[in-house]
Amino acid sequence: MAIPDDLQRALSNVARVPRLLVASDFDGTIAPIVSNPSDARPIPAAADALAALAALRETTAALISGRALRDLAELSGSPADVHLVGSHGSEFNADFLDAVDDSARALLADLEQTMADLAAQYPGRPSKPSPSASPSTSAMPRPNTPRKLSTRHWPRSGTGTSTSPRARPCASSR
Repeated sequence: MAIPDDLQRALSNVARVPRLLVASDFDGTIAPIVSNPSDARPIPAAADALAALAALRETTAALISGRALRDLAELSGSPADVHLVGSHGSEFNADFLDAVDDSARALLADLEQTMADLAAQYPGRPSKPSPSASPSTSAMPRPNTPRKLSTRHWPRSGTGTSTSPRARPCASSR
């Protein structure tokens, strides 16, 4: 199967960077979504690809999950050179913590203050940041936006068509 031209160009551009970070989610990306979360296991080819990337010079590979780090390590079976990041970024097994300098800490403090200021604009919403300093805005209404829900029509599997103006056909349906 030929690689589409736009993907080939993107891969060529990525291959030229001096240092590369490849990060992937676990559930739904490296491992399929399953009804019992403790049954999730990585797709062998996907796990092998991430491990191969981790072995490349000047390339860092990471597996990220909302799962606890211990569960991610157990279920993924990832080799030591694939960094694990659990609990939405608040737990990790990598040695990169040492690389967090004073300027990075100041940037984090600034980000936390900015997020607290934004959250304060929405009474009744939590203003405390998560352990990973990741904002959760899914429950926050957008300013000046009606709260009426709209109906979206999603494509049937494999059709690649939709009545949603923002929908794009996925690669598997082309």
